Amino acid sequence: MNLDAFPGRLAHGTGRLLAAAVAPSARSRQRHGMRLARELEQHERSHPPRGAPVLFFDASARLGALSHNAAFSLLAGWSLRYAGIPVVRLACAGGLWPCVLGAATRRRGRPSPCPSCVAQSRRIHCGTDLRWLPPTSAAMPSALRDASVATLAAYEDGGIPLGGMVLPSVRWALRRHHLDDDPPNRALLATAIAAAARFAGQARELLAQVQPRAVVAFNGTQFPEAILRRLATDAGVPVATHEVGYTPCSAFFSHGVATTREVQIPETFSLGPDDEARLDAQLARRFKGDFTMAGVRFWPQIAALPAALRERASRHDRVVAVFTNVAFDTSQVHANTIFTDMFDWLDAVHRIAARNPRTLFVLRAHPDESRPGRESRETLRAWARQSGADRLANVMVIAPTDPTSSYDLATCAAFVMVYNSTIALEAVMLGKPVLCGGAARYTPFGIGVTPTTIAEFSETARRLLAGDIGGANADGKARARRFLYFQDFRASIPFDAWLAEDPRRPGEVLIRDVPLASLDPSASDALGRLHGGILDGTSFSSTGDFE
Repeated sequence: MNLDAFPGRLAHGTGRLLAAAVAPSARSRQRHGMRLARELEQHERSHPPRGAPVLFFDASARLGALSHNAAFSLLAGWSLRYAGIPVVRLACAGGLWPCVLGAATRRRGRPSPCPSCVAQSRRIHCGTDLRWLPPTSAAMPSALRDASVATLAAYEDGGIPLGGMVLPSVRWALRRHHLDDDPPNRALLATAIAAAARFAGQARELLAQVQPRAVVAFNGTQFPEAILRRLATDAGVPVATHEVGYTPCSAFFSHGVATTREVQIPETFSLGPDDEARLDAQLARRFKGDFTMAGVRFWPQIAALPAALRERASRHDRVVAVFTNVAFDTSQVHANTIFTDMFDWLDAVHRIAARNPRTLFVLRAHPDESRPGRESRETLRAWARQSGADRLANVMVIAPTDPTSSYDLATCAAFVMVYNSTIALEAVMLGKPVLCGGAARYTPFGIGVTPTTIAEFSETARRLLAGDIGGANADGKARARRFLYFQDFRASIPFDAWLAEDPRRPGEVLIRDVPLASLDPSASDALGRLHGGILDGTSFSSTGDFE
């Protein structure tokens, strides 16, 4: 298969010629990026790249606009090219159907997004060695026809667990964790596996052709990037993955899977007075709801505890605050080490609540459950109705759109339960014991209590309800502050010198008016760390002076 060929038409019945240009408004909004791309082409004519290339792939990061992760990938590639490192980009021309973003779009009744996605790839990667995944057709493997969801999820081909590798993306596209064993879900999962099998063959061919010195891929969990990462790793090629960071226009790069958010904190690292002040300023904003992630502000406003909650709390001996996650998020696959999933954990919380009628359990839905365009189809409210938890007099559910302050809720609680939510960090800083139901990025640092079995989870909850906090809070505040600071300001790579969040389109970014020389890694700590991590396998974190 010729991965260099660019087809004139897309498959899937569109029958539409692809245009090389996009709408004038889109061009004008990214005029600075287009200028940088042209100047970089001119720079490469006088400074030809040499050596083995770095292969980039981020098909699941965006469609027709410039998302944060698409911009991180774009700028990383530009900086490598500026430094004389060849870059090859793999882009999709409709060959990955059903892709995770396209499947989610089609689910909302919209046409295939392939034309706008391909046009965007052609535009932002102009001047790059661009390899295309053309539309292909292949017979559905017989093992996939009429198979159950469980059989499909366990499907392997050539030693690669394709079913398990596409399952997080199918869940993300359907906005739910549990997949009913019905014809539509079986068809989507089977089609995704067939596409993954085709892509695996294409990726092997590309790796053999390009012989990259390294691979940079989005996320590491989504299909198809997860498959490329697996094949490259098996071939001994270093792989870096990336996700959005926790501060505006920052990225988290990892030598593993970026969705785990694993960080390595040197033992000698500690916060100095300026670090403490910087963290305090950030926490002050966060406690007011003034923070964004990937350009999305989850709390347009934040409110004190409502009278109804205070009144119900007054009729109970204590309050336990319970914070959930978005069950379809790709990060959740790493959390399920004790329970099979977040809803299994909620069932355990339900049983604990039923045994403790004098305790008010306030269940707080994650705000991302109701993000426009990404609304969850398997919600905390639906679970509470189905399980009967909402019929207990000592259970209260707070909707994702409710502006009630999660921090006020944590403050009034005797202790906090989370699955693997970030609020655990703030709760520990507020002096509250935290009981975790799943593995989190902060688990290795002794923040909160994370049992290893369901029985241990239930026993820990029993002790906390009895007022026995034991060592649950010892030195927790200092550990949480140290971790949060390192995660936000040392482990993340800031791109705000080159990017600005688009004020009119949450989640999208604009390229700033910066000179081409700003891409020089020798003049930027952020880009220097990025180059070292990709090319030499060094830490992406800012080491600084830990003495």
